[in-house]
Amino acid sequence: MAAPFDLWSLLLGLGDQAQASRAEAPPVIQRRATYVVMLDPAPAATAMPAAVRDLLNRVSPNLKPQQVYDQLGAFSVDLDANQIGRLRQQDGIRSIEADRAVPAMPPVTVLPGEAELQGGPVPLQLTSYGNTTGASGETLPWGVRAVWNGQDVSSKGNIGTGSTVFVIDSGVLATTGDLNLNTTWSRSWIAGQSAFSDGVGHGTHVAGTIAALANGVGVVGVAPGAEVVSLKVFSDAGGGATITSIIDAVNYAVGLINNNGLDRSKVVINMSLGGGLSNSLTNAILNAANQGIRFSIAAGNSGQDADGSSPANAGDHPNVYTVSAVDSAYRMASWSNWDRVDASDAIDDVDLAAPGVNVLSYYQGGQLAYLSGTSMAAPHVAGLLLTGGAIAGSLTTEAVAGTADPFALAASTVAQPPAPSYSLLGPTSVNEGANLTITVNTANVAAGTVLTLTFSGNGISAADLASGSLTARISVDSNGQAVFSTTVVADQRTEGSETLQIALFNSTGTGTPLAQASLTLADTSAVAPPSNDSNRVLWGTTKADTIIGGSGNDRLSGVLASGTTAQAMGSQQIDVLTGGDGSDVFVLGDRRGIFYDDRNAGNTGQKDYAQITDFRSGLDKIQLFGARYITTASNGNTMLYWDCTGNGVLNTSGSKPDELIAVFNNATLTASDVIWA
Repeated sequence: MAAPFDLWSLLLGLGDQAQASRAEAPPVIQRRATYVVMLDPAPAATAMPAAVRDLLNRVSPNLKPQQVYDQLGAFSVDLDANQIGRLRQQDGIRSIEADRAVPAMPPVTVLPGEAELQGGPVPLQLTSYGNTTGASGETLPWGVRAVWNGQDVSSKGNIGTGSTVFVIDSGVLATTGDLNLNTTWSRSWIAGQSAFSDGVGHGTHVAGTIAALANGVGVVGVAPGAEVVSLKVFSDAGGGATITSIIDAVNYAVGLINNNGLDRSKVVINMSLGGGLSNSLTNAILNAANQGIRFSIAAGNSGQDADGSSPANAGDHPNVYTVSAVDSAYRMASWSNWDRVDASDAIDDVDLAAPGVNVLSYYQGGQLAYLSGTSMAAPHVAGLLLTGGAIAGSLTTEAVAGTADPFALAASTVAQPPAPSYSLLGPTSVNEGANLTITVNTANVAAGTVLTLTFSGNGISAADLASGSLTARISVDSNGQAVFSTTVVADQRTEGSETLQIALFNSTGTGTPLAQASLTLADTSAVAPPSNDSNRVLWGTTKADTIIGGSGNDRLSGVLASGTTAQAMGSQQIDVLTGGDGSDVFVLGDRRGIFYDDRNAGNTGQKDYAQITDFRSGLDKIQLFGARYITTASNGNTMLYWDCTGNGVLNTSGSKPDELIAVFNNATLTASDVIWA
């Protein structure tokens, strides 16, 4: 068989010639460029479009995103230098990065029959294997045998059936007759080329190692029969990928997983690709991994620390497996990336080593060929993740001192300790002012293990708990229990009962929750002040509040009682105020200034105002800070605007539109209904 690497060399050579030709052309000044923007925190997928529109409107009117990656909290947009500067000044942005090309990861030239890597003896408890014929009558590659700890996976049949692998690569050929391809979900990001064309053969080789069927044809994969979704980001010539197209492919895969309710224990995304550092690409992987989605990623073929390569450097996340390459004697390839762990960097991004030298699978034209690279190693781990999990075997022989990685083995082939279990015990309801105790019961968890509790919910803040934090670290005792206790603060605000969500995590507070529970915080302050206490106000929080008065003459406001920040005075919250019986005063401003002004001159404040449900003109009052206001009516409702320019005309567009302060349901206002602060 001819060496399978001539095409890569030719393509790379043509790329160099093309670059040389471009270098002779006169320079072109790029006034605009595409950028990837990551939000922090990442909004829910359904909230992403609105969040992106709001952010871009603050930067420049009519600025539109190119693409919104709703599952990952990111988007791409064309910007000029001035817009980039304004965007960097906005809150809630994790990173802004210029889009660029991402190179393919071509195989490394290690031809069949050549001497394998130089190194020491095979590590103890590991056995060296060669290719053989499996029980299914087809070739059982040495790497598949090795990760299955010597077992013939073909004797188990197509055990990958029911699991799904997303292969983000150069495409997967549909002509091998040995793969279970999902033709509906597969997609190409290369114009004019389908997800099932693969001129370089790279993606097809990867897919074969993961999922080639146990059917007597060709080779058998690590997870035979697993469904393969081809996400083509590299062209048939080996180029064409960018940061944005790869992130879009990840976003597409995550959307399919989420929207179709796929079992995350039977899904993996394989990425045998990478290049230099890209915060956007790394963060996109981490945002998906935080949703419980697992990745198998090639460490890279540069013979250097994987900390300098994305997305390999995301491997410290428990759902991201970065994989180095070894030969059949378990010696790390000299060209394989690694991660040195020392005093300056205690985090190991490279998790496992897997077969990556002289790996047999399908290639160009659907023919079998031997390839080498960490691109060949990652698919072995992807297959294991689909069939019960990958665990760490003995350490391999390192190519660089101190950088050995454990060899990946199928979890089902090695005796495992009993799986740990966790449960949360607590009350179903707690009154404000009462004690709250949460008990964690565990089994098969070592004493002293540190766990993390997190608290959340609509309207829930750290001020609701006497501990002053929405996170608590607790330790498992010798009885397998961990206990957290605090007091629910009686804040004297009428806000209604709230649902407190409780989640248990590992010590870092990341990954998939180990256990979850919820309870009701019963509002004991839901009684209006006495009717003769005319100076008392039912104050709100910095969240969206629902405040209901009583039978007396109440004073209500949805903002904080003190503080002059935008948040303290109602920015980014819509409060619902109901006065009830009596002559009530709705406080929309005091000596501090106007409430519900988000202090952004570029919008009309549609995201922050008081919604007053039962205002009665002539009986109730509104309190305003001294300024000029305009009212307008629609469908029986009255909208109150602060006249920002003082021109007496309602402006809802332009550079300085008027600010919405309140909406009165089915009510009208007169000048006699206003009292001034």
